[in-house]
Amino acid sequence: MENRMEMPRLGFIGFGEVTYYMMKGLRREGAGPLSVLTRRAGPSSRVKAASVGAVITESWEDLFANSDVVFSAVRGHVALETAEKAAAYIRRGQIYADLNNAVPAVKRTASALISAKGAAFVDVGLMGLPIQHEHKALMYVSGAAAADFRRRMDPFGMNIRLAPGEAGQAAKIKALVNIYMKCLQGVCLELAISARRAGVELSDLERLITDPLAGIPREKDVGFWITRGALLAERKEAEMHDAVDMFTTMQIDPVMLTAAVERLKRAADFQLQNEFDPSALYTDYEKIISRMFDIGAEKGIDVR
Repeated sequence: MENRMEMPRLGFIGFGEVTYYMMKGLRREGAGPLSVLTRRAGPSSRVKAASVGAVITESWEDLFANSDVVFSAVRGHVALETAEKAAAYIRRGQIYADLNNAVPAVKRTASALISAKGAAFVDVGLMGLPIQHEHKALMYVSGAAAADFRRRMDPFGMNIRLAPGEAGQAAKIKALVNIYMKCLQGVCLELAISARRAGVELSDLERLITDPLAGIPREKDVGFWITRGALLAERKEAEMHDAVDMFTTMQIDPVMLTAAVERLKRAADFQLQNEFDPSALYTDYEKIISRMFDIGAEKGIDVR
């Protein structure tokens, strides 16, 4: 194992929640020195940075002069702009780890910019929450330098998994996970608003929502809902049309419910209930989705 003298110097671009909690955990593992580039360089930010052993800088040149691995942790819509600025200062042998929630095309473009300078680009898909797990939040990494990045970060005990492929592959996995995660957030918000409008306590609904999943391994929740949605799509779509009308009359805009109706309507076109027993187990979801694509090819139905 690498000793302390071989630990890379770490820098961060952006000083939000992700950076703070990652630095907090890394410092406890012996990382240092830590540098962070931010426009929010007021006294309170400096005190907060100092609490995790980090020094704030407002200079791109200083950040790269004092870092071996630089993490970009800004908002996704400025990820490419940030990589463009970083490319003006990064040097051969340094690693640029892009943690941003950006689409694969952005990651590939950023990779080309950094690689053109002789440095290494790593696409990082942050799957876990640093506020819960600090630097040990699960990360998927891709790109030519992914394995080297994991090796260099090993001394800090990070939870890094390789996603074979070019830069953008980890971002693709993150985007797929976000279909579930972000839509679930939207569903829960819509449920809370609707419950308040209906005069029902949200706490009274919690058990009703989780009971159908009792006895099912947590990691198989998705398989359960895919199976139920695909095989009962026609019936559920009809039921939900009435629900959309009901909530609309209650002055609720059922954004997520309307989207669900459309997805169920499309699934109903495949008549999968004629291919599988409606009581099929959640373990059959791969077969169900494969059959959907087969039927699409046979009948000219576009699976989108």
